[in-house]
Amino acid sequence: MSVVSCDYLDKREETDGLTLEEVFGNANNFELYIDWMTQNTMVKYLQAGANPHGTWDDVADNSMCTMQFTVPCLLSAAGDYMTMITNGRSVMCNTGVWEKMWKYVRISNMGLKHIDMYPGDEAGRNKIIGTCYFYRAFAYFEICRRWGGMPYFYEPFEDLSENLDRERDDMRTTYLNIANDFAEAAKYLEPVIPDSEWQHPTSVAALAMRSRALLYAASPQATLEGGEVREDLWEEAAIATDEAIKAAESNGYQLAPGENYYDIFKGVNYSIYTKEVLFGRRAKIAWGSEAYKITIRPPGKLTGTYGVSANQKFIDCYDMTNGYPISDPKSGYNDQNPYVDRGIRFEHDIIYNQCTVFGNRKMNLYHQEEGSSTMGGGDISYSSGEIMAGYTKTGTYVKKWMGKDWNTALDQVWPYIRMSELYLNFAEAAAEAGWGIDEKRNGSTYSALEALNLVRNRGGIADLPPEYQTTERFIERVRNERRVELCFEDHRFYDIRRWLIGTDPDYDNDIYAVNIVKLKSGYDPDVYPTGFRYEYPDTPVLQRVYEEKHNLYPILRDDTYIGPLFKQNPGWE
Repeated sequence: MSVVSCDYLDKREETDGLTLEEVFGNANNFELYIDWMTQNTMVKYLQAGANPHGTWDDVADNSMCTMQFTVPCLLSAAGDYMTMITNGRSVMCNTGVWEKMWKYVRISNMGLKHIDMYPGDEAGRNKIIGTCYFYRAFAYFEICRRWGGMPYFYEPFEDLSENLDRERDDMRTTYLNIANDFAEAAKYLEPVIPDSEWQHPTSVAALAMRSRALLYAASPQATLEGGEVREDLWEEAAIATDEAIKAAESNGYQLAPGENYYDIFKGVNYSIYTKEVLFGRRAKIAWGSEAYKITIRPPGKLTGTYGVSANQKFIDCYDMTNGYPISDPKSGYNDQNPYVDRGIRFEHDIIYNQCTVFGNRKMNLYHQEEGSSTMGGGDISYSSGEIMAGYTKTGTYVKKWMGKDWNTALDQVWPYIRMSELYLNFAEAAAEAGWGIDEKRNGSTYSALEALNLVRNRGGIADLPPEYQTTERFIERVRNERRVELCFEDHRFYDIRRWLIGTDPDYDNDIYAVNIVKLKSGYDPDVYPTGFRYEYPDTPVLQRVYEEKHNLYPILRDDTYIGPLFKQNPGWE
């Protein structure tokens, strides 16, 4: 097979017309060249508008999009992952994203290769070096968790004649290389930067991302890849995460108070989100934009186009404020009054029947009135006996990314990584490493239980009850906590894969609904305290397809023609 070039590794269109000396021998131009990676995100999330149609959680098991025409997230839920690569509407994981990620690798390597040409001061030099290490690692992390292990390039390709055909590293090796790059970045970057530079990486962000890379390296997907059982890295991940927590807390980073949970993700309360979000991006989304109407705000009285339906199984993951899961009789959960005492995050994340949004708009998310043939309460609408496109098919909507002010642009904060993830990373890694749930080892700041309870308590949920403090049950609750705390932040999709639970017979990734009936007068308020009857069908509204090959995305076939050494992912040949 002939070897072809990878344009994304050798093109230099960003410096067309300039010599190396003009780019790297000029301090301002060098800085601008590297800053391109901060100013141009690899993946646009909610602000991308109609592209993407749907989110990663729609492809996973937290939600489903409400469209009825063929879109990438629906096709992917049916097992057609190739659509995510080739469809322009899927900017989370398509050809352009793949190419841009490799462009980050190239720019980073160019910056490191030519750093000796930089004529600026030591502070500027350190910022460039740290930024290059950070973004090379960041790009490789996003590539690896989508497509698997890759050859790790430390030098830029000088011309098109170079042989780019390399054997792919396994995921474990790639994640360890990523962790090393993040560690190098932390040596050069500052721990705290001005609010005006907030989107730039810091040493704390680098240590936090190193924690995540090692968590992925320790997880079953990387440990058991190809049927080989590799060395246990959970303790290494726990120690690295503790190091990141120490660095963050000593530099003033912290969990936002529960009453400011909204400000982590939306608004301009810099004093809140710059303390919790260790690395992220800002965007302003216009009220009438496709981004707000298609990916954030549902139809009906909220005047959106398409909503995101929350899976009832996901709704069930929110514990009661007394600390118990709703499946536990001690929780006090009443399935006929299902939305009370579910905590701060539930109120922030979910639109449910009779809740109020935008100050004064009560949501009528019921399906019919008792004794009436009319279907829909207004915020669920029917046509010819079927729920109309755009309206929820599960009885709830996702609210996490919706603002609180009517007819007002949304100031969005997208957290790539934040403090709550660090605590959850530590809780998982320490428990998996065999540390006692309430044990501190190696000088760790917290025990696994303390770290988990920090996140729970901030969300208005009591400490984990003693019955759930055995190692097995504790890990189960940590995983559940990740699903709730980090929902719709680009985590659940990859957690399913790194834990290798997608093909587990006990795992149910289908989408379920609640059916809601508004009762006529004369109902028993002791049985139906809200005036509605909530029914929970066993039949899913959407069935997912998940096979072993779905643990990784396929690589675009043209890119597997680089040469005979560069292989396609298993199951996609």
